[in-house]
Amino acid sequence: MIMNKIIGALALALSVSAAVGAGKLCLEVRPDRPLAMYACGETATFVVKVTDTNGVPLKAGKVTTVLDNFGPHIVAPTNVVDLANGNPFTVCGTLAEPGFLRLVLRSDLAGFPTTQYRQDEWFASVGFEPEKLRPAAPCPADFDAFWAKGREEVKKVPLDAKVEPSAKWSNANWNVWGVSFATLGGRRVYGWLAKEKSAKGKLPVIVQVAAAGFGGWSQNPRMTPGYLNLFMTVFPFPPDAETQKPAYEKLNADCRAKWPGASRYCTAGIASDDPRDCYFYPVLLGIDRAIDWVAAREDADLGRFVYDGTSQGGGFGLFCMGLNRHFTKGAFHVPALTDHSAHRAGRFDGWPQFWKEQTNDVRRAAVERNAPYYDGVNFAQRIRVPVTVTCGTADAACHPHCVWTAYNQIPAKGKRIMTGFAMPHGVWDQFYLRTAEWLKDDGAAASAPEAAR
Repeated sequence: MIMNKIIGALALALSVSAAVGAGKLCLEVRPDRPLAMYACGETATFVVKVTDTNGVPLKAGKVTTVLDNFGPHIVAPTNVVDLANGNPFTVCGTLAEPGFLRLVLRSDLAGFPTTQYRQDEWFASVGFEPEKLRPAAPCPADFDAFWAKGREEVKKVPLDAKVEPSAKWSNANWNVWGVSFATLGGRRVYGWLAKEKSAKGKLPVIVQVAAAGFGGWSQNPRMTPGYLNLFMTVFPFPPDAETQKPAYEKLNADCRAKWPGASRYCTAGIASDDPRDCYFYPVLLGIDRAIDWVAAREDADLGRFVYDGTSQGGGFGLFCMGLNRHFTKGAFHVPALTDHSAHRAGRFDGWPQFWKEQTNDVRRAAVERNAPYYDGVNFAQRIRVPVTVTCGTADAACHPHCVWTAYNQIPAKGKRIMTGFAMPHGVWDQFYLRTAEWLKDDGAAASAPEAAR
């Protein structure tokens, strides 16, 4: 597996084929170009092979193929491939405009692999000049004023910082504290602070916000050696994966009851008359205060102040780094909360798909007004320090065109994006490892993307 730079796109891609398996069958898919990137109008060819677990190609069975634009536009209609007539087989298509061409495969064969979060299909995509993707809706003229006013409003609320030692998570090597801070609406934001007991003097700071949903990934503290760790959640209760599941379920139930059309917390309030009713409004402002708080600590090295987050946490990275000027570098892995207006361009919106979830025309109109205030593409325009972004071409939650659209809005020098062919909504270990090395490298802040090979 070799990292390569895409000339002119300031991008990195992993040159591999997808090999996935489930039950008795394996599926191998590879594009005809190592980087899976094409110019608009060029033909992309997917080579598909279905094998048993021993790698022997099947001689019988049928596979249905469809090509679309990672949206509702069908590029190549449904075609049924009989494996008796050839295995491997090829599927070809193109896009005339920037975006991602998605290959969708379905089969009744027992054990045929499926994509993450899907029960009936497997898919992956290739890029067509994704560096040219742009938001389909303009940034609100009052975007900066909107968030500046919010930051002023929350300053009127006493911070009421609570820092409590955690007997559960502290150990021979680490001190861990539960932290919380007041925010608007009588709410609080919660998280963890962790520091190695052997640490001396000022430490580089790493800030993270949890990925979506409930589990250890969103509740347990982060302990990255060599850093002062601040890990924040988005829920209005102290994090604990073992005891707080009822609180999480109640939160979602309360959101559904208060906000018609909302399935859970992440879409609550976005269809209100007032964009400040969005669930994330006091959360972001509270986390912004937490960032200022950790930056004011005597043991915080403001010259090495980084962000690292995945999915919802990646989206919050765009938010936080667009608002807060303490950061010197950041990483956004498969970031959510981006490109909420993609439906206007005939593509799927980014998670949590505010507009799609609402079926009422009045509420959809409200989403169109409010969502831009919570769109990573607009925060991205305000980031001035180096960042690394990761993107998967088989991401069913944070679609590749949404991630690239946000990435393209970042004006910072030294930015880079790593795009994994057939990577689902998750991050390959090698991407995490390379990003961790880059975050720690003091010289990387001034390095051009060419240096990361």
